Amino acid sequence: MLLLSLINTSSVALATTLGDGQGQRAVKDWGDQFITKAELQDKAGQAKESFGMFDEMVANWSFKIPAGTEIQPGDTMTVKVPEVLGFQNVIKFDISDGLGHTVGKAVADPATGEVVITFTDFVANAQTTNISGSFNLSVHWDRTKVKYDTDTPVNWGTIGESTVKIEPGTDRPADDEGVKKWGYIDAEDPFLIHWTARINFSENLDTTIKNAVYHDELGPNQELVNGSISGFYVSGWEDNWYAKAGASVPDSMISMTDAHHFKVSFGDLTGSVYINYLSRITDDDTSGKYDNQGSLAGENFSKTVESYVQIDGGGGNSATNIPVAGVKTWRDNDNAVGMRPESIMLELYQNDVKIATQKVTASTDWHFDFGELPNYDSNQVKYRYNVKEVPVPNYIATTNGFNITNTYQPTETSVVLVAHKILNGKTLAAGDFSFSLKDAEGHLLQTQANDGQGAIHFDTMTYDQAGDFVYTISEVKGEVAGMTYDAHEVKVTVHVEDVKGKLVATPVYDGETTFINTYHPLDPVDPEKPVDPEKPVNPTPPTQHSKEQAPVVTDQTSQPTQSDNTSATQKIDQLPETGEVKGLWLKVLGGLILIILLVTVYVKKKR
Repeated sequence: MLLLSLINTSSVALATTLGDGQGQRAVKDWGDQFITKAELQDKAGQAKESFGMFDEMVANWSFKIPAGTEIQPGDTMTVKVPEVLGFQNVIKFDISDGLGHTVGKAVADPATGEVVITFTDFVANAQTTNISGSFNLSVHWDRTKVKYDTDTPVNWGTIGESTVKIEPGTDRPADDEGVKKWGYIDAEDPFLIHWTARINFSENLDTTIKNAVYHDELGPNQELVNGSISGFYVSGWEDNWYAKAGASVPDSMISMTDAHHFKVSFGDLTGSVYINYLSRITDDDTSGKYDNQGSLAGENFSKTVESYVQIDGGGGNSATNIPVAGVKTWRDNDNAVGMRPESIMLELYQNDVKIATQKVTASTDWHFDFGELPNYDSNQVKYRYNVKEVPVPNYIATTNGFNITNTYQPTETSVVLVAHKILNGKTLAAGDFSFSLKDAEGHLLQTQANDGQGAIHFDTMTYDQAGDFVYTISEVKGEVAGMTYDAHEVKVTVHVEDVKGKLVATPVYDGETTFINTYHPLDPVDPEKPVDPEKPVNPTPPTQHSKEQAPVVTDQTSQPTQSDNTSATQKIDQLPETGEVKGLWLKVLGGLILIILLVTVYVKKKR
């Protein structure tokens, strides 16, 4: 009886193929290197450390294929079934994810004792995370290799072995058994069932049932194989209570009623008998379970037993999962300021709904793992997962997939740089002068003007990290006439310190922060002394010419016209010059003054 299924399959997309142009390598068998765990379980899926010799058991393997494994179509994963365990027939099945994609095709073969999974191109072409899952195989103890009441090593291959206790017991059937039935699938033909009935067990083969008749009835979805019914009388018992075959049951005692019923009429039966026959499955193994019922009756005896063969295949009930795990990275100069917390809290969201929280500490090297979660909902719609950090003071969190990076960020600080302006020789007005602020490389950052009181305030500067920041303040030279400009520079160092997550900025001025300009008005310029006009030059009388010879005129515009009347020329000659007129008036004035003095003296004497 075989049970093989894939469960808890995480994302089928793990493996990467060889790159384009690299060609296809030969197929590869990866062996059992992907197996991570193996154990024996009961039919309910519970791991146990002890079983009875005839208990139904399940061998369970878990596997995980790391992302990035170069899987090609045709590559295989081969798992060896422990040699102390057995299974009965060849089973072929597909291993599928939750969306029906075939991950691999598996074959369990009792002849080799192996389960071989052949990967498909779906896995080879997938490129997301990893494949993890498990498969089960219904097994029994190989009674030729184990004993009752012993601690039995079970070798699982690469991952090692476990020890299972086989409980005390015996193979000897009970004296009152009457009739016992069992069956199994043919190792070569998965649609052929072998049935056996043990009738009238007795250790000494001396129990008699008078007028004994055995009736057999097959359940649905199977039919008796014509000519397959036979039997033998037991001549003795082996040490393990296996029967020694004696005389055959005569065919005349066996009668087949139809494809589902037959009977064996023994008459008076003394000793034990084995009846063997075959049935063929008629529903292509769709039902998975095939029943059989047998009854033994005689004088003062009647017993009916039922048996069945269970056939379970793989696939169909797998679930595609995704691992949600990551690591926290700190960018804080190895916690230089001492602000890193001892732990953080993470929240897991599925489609924006919080479904889990987890505390993460340095004890796990800041790694976290929410396990493997369903990748798709019941409607085959892919879930969306994200991990969020409960905010940590003074840190900014960024995510990459499920990994989280915390970058230290203290509380910002700011500073206003100042200077002062004094103007000598003139009243200072707002905006009279401009001042520049430059960084250490000489790049202009700001230009500000003084106010009416001479104060100079640069715009607020903000800092988000500790350090020393150097600036220079200088006056922008103007072009006002008579103004002497202050040409010195002031170096300013802003020291920013991190005080337990809060930045504090302190400006340190290296030099005088007061800029002094002096205004000197220009002296007035005296007007130039007027130039006295030159004394007119007396014209030279023209030369008299004879009546017979006319004068030659070279420039009529500059030469006077000749006239017979010469009085004009004479009068011109008698006009006083400018200096002579001035002297004449002085003489007149002096005469008047003298007359006034004489009159004054005369009047005084008469009195």
